[in-house]
Amino acid sequence: MKPCPSGTCYPDAYRLFRELKNKGEEAHLVHGSVKPSVKRFLHAWVEHNFKVYPSGMDVDKYRKLMNAREHQRYEDLTEVQIKLAKSGHYGPWRTLREHFFTKGVKIRIIDPPIEKFAEIEAIAKSREGYHAGGGTKGVEHEDFSFPTDEQAKDFQFAIAKIGLRSTTAK
Repeated sequence: MKPCPSGTCYPDAYRLFRELKNKGEEAHLVHGSVKPSVKRFLHAWVEHNFKVYPSGMDVDKYRKLMNAREHQRYEDLTEVQIKLAKSGHYGPWRTLREHFFTKGVKIRIIDPPIEKFAEIEAIAKSREGYHAGGGTKGVEHEDFSFPTDEQAKDFQFAIAKIGLRSTTAK
């Protein structure tokens, strides 16, 4: 997957995000990908007041029209500035392997409530070989991958203990 054709979306989105946050505005920096036609491109944008910038398009309309996939969402300016300082670039800060599954048993949490996500992630991170996939529905991850069936079943058991349902993802 290649970066967006203009090549400036990551720094442009970062600058707008920083400007909005410094004004005390609610905004999200989103790293993801879009497929406006034949090819999918890595892309960055800002979501502010239910609009996507720099286009100004309604978020839902933009996601549908551009076939946009969110890989990572940032709300905290300090976190973003630390990632920028540590990496020396505007993003993306996760590798493609972290965005997409390559091997292993995939487990999908069914309709995870956002208030349970920290607990879900703590359970997943405590398992060896864990890998999180991109999420939807406003949470960072709802798909998790494990190298073996045994590890996946252990994770599913732990998720069931906190009252959530899961299934093997395809």
